[in-house]
Amino acid sequence: RFMRECDVSEIFGISAALIPDYKGLAGDPGDNISGVRGIGAQKAKILIDRAGNLDAIIEGCNGTMFDDLGNLRDKIRASAEVARKCKQLASVKRDAKIEEIANRRNEDNAHAMLLRLGMAKFVDAKTFPQLMGIA
Repeated sequence: RFMRECDVSEIFGISAALIPDYKGLAGDPGDNISGVRGIGAQKAKILIDRAGNLDAIIEGCNGTMFDDLGNLRDKIRASAEVARKCKQLASVKRDAKIEEIANRRNEDNAHAMLLRLGMAKFVDAKTFPQLMGIA
């Protein structure tokens, strides 16, 4: 389902820009992102509300900001690198280089490129000619 920023805020209680931080903590089983073990949606939201973002949360756990959270603070300290990697997995890469086939109608190259990009569903006999503009 397409979600607008206001939908994200309504559902998650945080801004859309903080979703990667949220997933870094709570994970997302649908995207195979583990997050920090023992931190779910509610705890992730509380931490984000309190500190602002994942880096500030990790920094706060190394200081005194979360001393009142004891065990939770220790989990974040122990899994800081996992949380950072999960945040990276949940982030949209906006500077990715995408190969172009501009003005090339070579079906073999197009087939190979689609397969390389994991788009095998476009290679079938019905879809491919339409995609290439030869149907």
